[in-house]
Amino acid sequence: MDKSNIIRKRIKELARTKNLSINAIAINGDVKPSTLQSFINGSSNNPTVKIIEGVSDGLGISVKDFFDFEPYNLNPDQKTDIHQKTPDEILDQYGISPDQLEDILKIVKKKTS
Repeated sequence: MDKSNIIRKRIKELARTKNLSINAIAINGDVKPSTLQSFINGSSNNPTVKIIEGVSDGLGISVKDFFDFEPYNLNPDQKTDIHQKTPDEILDQYGISPDQLEDILKIVKKKTS
């Protein structure tokens, strides 16, 4: 997934968590709603620092908190390390058992079907 899509997903996730619309985030963050909508809809890529700052303000969080998720909160060694691990090692790293993974996949399958 490219970085623009990762950021889009993060904005949508935080908007959902805070129960805010994209337009409300834009208005609260002093960003033109059409500019933010263009980015969210994929019409434009590579958001400017001003947009990220505005989105963060609109969400009531710091830019640091906005980027506090993987892959952005990993140092370069950790990023490389993740790609060298097997899926079982990654599950173990997060304390997810095979049974839990199976339950998670069932839930996801239900929600997407």
